[in-house]
Amino acid sequence: MRSKIVAILAVASVVLFGAVGSAVADPGDGPYRGGSSFVDNTLGQQDIYTGTWDYLLSHNSANSVWTTTLNANVVTEDKLSAAVRTKLNTVGTGEQGPKGDTGPIGPQGQQGPAGPAGPKGDTGPQGDPATDVKGGADVTADIARDTIDNIGGTFSTRATELGHFTLPAGTWMVTTSATFYRTATGVEGTRPQMALRYNGLAGDAGTILGQEISETANRELTASITKRVTVAESTVITVYGFGYNDDTGQAGGGQIDADAQITAVRS
Repeated sequence: MRSKIVAILAVASVVLFGAVGSAVADPGDGPYRGGSSFVDNTLGQQDIYTGTWDYLLSHNSANSVWTTTLNANVVTEDKLSAAVRTKLNTVGTGEQGPKGDTGPIGPQGQQGPAGPAGPKGDTGPQGDPATDVKGGADVTADIARDTIDNIGGTFSTRATELGHFTLPAGTWMVTTSATFYRTATGVEGTRPQMALRYNGLAGDAGTILGQEISETANRELTASITKRVTVAESTVITVYGFGYNDDTGQAGGGQIDADAQITAVRS
């Protein structure tokens, strides 16, 4: 059985009860001090009296306590009557009190250390090439070397078709690098032309013109141009060869060849 005590404070005028324990044996002759009643678990000075063991037993109420000494202000469990021990060992069954008010929010704690890096995620699906503004989805065309039949006159009726390629819908940066080859001695002041046209001749995807090629045979002329082009749908781009003479004449037809490398990237 658990060991329990009852403490007496202030020269034994009040007894504070904690719990109770085992049966009581006759400790011998007194004198003894006892209490006849306990209000709110206290023993008042008016309840203390002296007598023999038999006297206490004959006058012991259901709430009495006795001891031969009050030294150290402590009454041990074996100095309590059985009735007192029973009452003090009985758990109270009173109604539960109301819930207390919520306390104030405590201060925010310190930030904890950063957690470990998570595992690497799976590789995502390949994106739409149409969104690659760095040129991952490009269009290239190699225009083979061919002879420009006519120099001078009207472009729309005399230009030579050298080749073609197709641009899908979108906006493109079209770069054309052309080389012109003089195959026979000609006249001074001949300026060869390469033109990229679409929507008939209304759309211009780039035009190379302006530099004069040497009149001496076996001479070459290189030039390039880049132009931004937007097409609403898949569109065929036609590459033409032509040229003009400074004297507005038509000499030089059949004396100049041309080829080109064309690259278009989305913009």
